[in-house]
Amino acid sequence: MSCDSLSNVPNRGEPKSWRTKVHPALLEVLQLYRDSNKTLLKSSPADFKLNAEKLRAHISQAREELLKRYPELQPGSPSKHVTAASARFLSERDTVSGSLEWLCWRRTGQPLEALLAEENAGNLKAHENVRRVRDDFWRVLHGQGPILPFKGNPAHSEIMELGLNLGLNALTDEELADCFDEFCTCGKAHDADALKKQRAHVHKQFQMAHDQKLRAIPSRHRFHAHGTHGIEARAFQSASREIRYVEVSQHGKQPECLVYRDGTAVAVENSQFWGPGGLDRLLEAFGVESPEHLFSMFFPA
Repeated sequence: MSCDSLSNVPNRGEPKSWRTKVHPALLEVLQLYRDSNKTLLKSSPADFKLNAEKLRAHISQAREELLKRYPELQPGSPSKHVTAASARFLSERDTVSGSLEWLCWRRTGQPLEALLAEENAGNLKAHENVRRVRDDFWRVLHGQGPILPFKGNPAHSEIMELGLNLGLNALTDEELADCFDEFCTCGKAHDADALKKQRAHVHKQFQMAHDQKLRAIPSRHRFHAHGTHGIEARAFQSASREIRYVEVSQHGKQPECLVYRDGTAVAVENSQFWGPGGLDRLLEAFGVESPEHLFSMFFPA
């Protein structure tokens, strides 16, 4: 999707109304994203590497500050766009792996781990995509670029990915366009209908990536999951496979809640999952967004 064809977009009214609907951290994340892009675009070839290193340090510090102010965004919560690094400093291997993962996602729309699993299973298309990603990486590493442009508009995809679980999913189409008008560096007015389709596409990509990662996990590793506060989950499947559910308990004791494919969660009366706040406690324990996601951890489509 290109911004070049977008013009004469009608006035959408109050341009700041969308700000009250998103998580406050998103405003800071998007501001940092916009300023970073502008800095790199203005950098000369001689200054680009130094400016990029300064930006990485600044972004790392900003992430730590956001996590302190918004602890609900810690890893394991439904939104994982603001995450803490597992190590204070990244090794060269970490940097290489991260670059490959980013290139793979941008080039193919698939997680690298899932793509490699498909290649190892003999999938020819996956093999060709792995070759393309490796070629991109080799060209960047050895300064033999530029690489072929990614499909669509990478800036639009990145903003949508950053903010989908931080409130962009709650905006109307017009409010979404107002947000992009403010933070996208393309300098064009944005079409609400086009962004509506882009949002649906990114949501579909996330769901597909989620399902692919689950399928790559051996089934025996999916039968028992440990959540926070001693809450555990395991799968139940009848011999005929007609009855499937996930049972949730405290430390593996008597089940307190059963979760079914359609998202129905049946809690034992007076258990920790019964009444107001019970469902939120269940989802938070496993870092999922819905009962359906918890079910899919054990029974991926």
